Amino acid sequence: RRHAKRRTGENKPTLAALPTPARKRSLKEAFKDSERKETRKEKNRLFAKESRDRKNRYIKELEEKVAFLENQVMKQKLELEQYKTFLKVSDISNDKETEIETVMKDYKNTKIYMQAQLQSFESNHSKC
Repeated sequence: RRHAKRRTGENKPTLAALPTPARKRSLKEAFKDSERKETRKEKNRLFAKESRDRKNRYIKELEEKVAFLENQVMKQKLELEQYKTFLKVSDISNDKETEIETVMKDYKNTKIYMQAQLQSFESNHSKC
């Protein structure tokens, strides 16, 4: 069966189609909600502060690590420069020692050569 529409001139929704009004809260419930919101806000503020503090501590730790590592790098650079200077001095010393050894060998060789020449000369003149 079909229901016939009412013909009143207006299309009014039926009572069942209208939304039901929200239940009105009592003052106690409204106060509790307000209190809950305040408590929640306070907790959120506290958590936000703790989060900022934690972040600041982390940043401070990182800054300290960076400062420590920069200090280590500077120490190692200085140490490296000292080693380089030491090696240069060692190389110069080694070069000087090598030079001295070469001069001494040349001197000995020259001395031996001169002695040989002198002996040869003396032996040639003693025969005469």
